[in-house]
Amino acid sequence: EAGFAGTLNFTPLLKISPTHPSVEAQARAAQTFIGDSGEVQSFDNPLTGLHTSLFYFCCHTFDEYQGIKTALASMEWSSFDVAYDTFGCNLDHDNSTVYLHGMPSNQTALFELATLMEGTVEAAGIPINHPRKSLFHMTLARVGTDYPVDGVVSHFLEEGVDFGEVRLDSFVIDGEIFRSTS
Repeated sequence: EAGFAGTLNFTPLLKISPTHPSVEAQARAAQTFIGDSGEVQSFDNPLTGLHTSLFYFCCHTFDEYQGIKTALASMEWSSFDVAYDTFGCNLDHDNSTVYLHGMPSNQTALFELATLMEGTVEAAGIPINHPRKSLFHMTLARVGTDYPVDGVVSHFLEEGVDFGEVRLDSFVIDGEIFRSTS
């Protein structure tokens, strides 16, 4: 049963930049096309800000936050490759912002990791207030609903976009690194 006892929100991240220059270069090229296609609210900086959120923890107390980090630090998991080989979008909760993403077409290992994280946290006696359900992605840009989203997404899908591959062997929560066990 979800607790919703606190106000802390935090996210384990797969940091892509600044350690994957080929992915960063593909992201920059995609952002050029995105920018040339219409008005962009904001870009994620390919040199510093590219990431994939692995889980969205919300509404936790400080003690739960500490307990989640302790549980995840002892979690046994194996590293794997993530290939960002497709493109997609989603409408934000505000119904006025559209996110444009590079995405892995194969999400299986990422959802397995999210399920393992969820089970590890629950086994530590901490509720999961927001189970992972949305597709994993690397946000490139935020645009308005008047942006030509369909045309841009179609362009990347028809071109066969491939941003590259990243080895997921660690994730970061608020600057603290959590490494795979194998």
